[in-house]
Amino acid sequence: MKKHLVSMVLVCAMVLFGAGMSLAGHGRGPGDGTGPIHDVLSGVPFTFTGEVIDFAMGGGLTLATATGNVQIYGIGPFFYWTSQKVDYPVIGDTLTAKGFTVNYNGVYQNVAMSITIDGSTIDLRDPATGTPLWQGGSGGSGGGMCK
Repeated sequence: MKKHLVSMVLVCAMVLFGAGMSLAGHGRGPGDGTGPIHDVLSGVPFTFTGEVIDFAMGGGLTLATATGNVQIYGIGPFFYWTSQKVDYPVIGDTLTAKGFTVNYNGVYQNVAMSITIDGSTIDLRDPATGTPLWQGGSGGSGGGMCK
């Protein structure tokens, strides 16, 4: 009976973990539970420069700018930065993020298109479609591992 119980717990954990990874890996939103943002390019352009002070679940960071703290989403996975030979930001780095502020059901999200850090710029989204480049689209190197 104990062996059966352990097996059931492991199966449940795998199902829950797999479902969570599936949802996290295939969404098209900022990763904070507010849902997909399908047309990033329809937003209002932004440029924010500041110091990285925190990271958010789902691939975002917080910048301390001259006018206050700003949340930036869609910075992409670590492996994509590595493939582009750009150092992933850490707390204390100063960077410039460019992208679009998108209204999704009344919640405004700053979705990055590119980030410049230490003189290097990494393009994060296709300028024609807004699709994340780590998905393996135009100019991307991801093999569809992380969307």
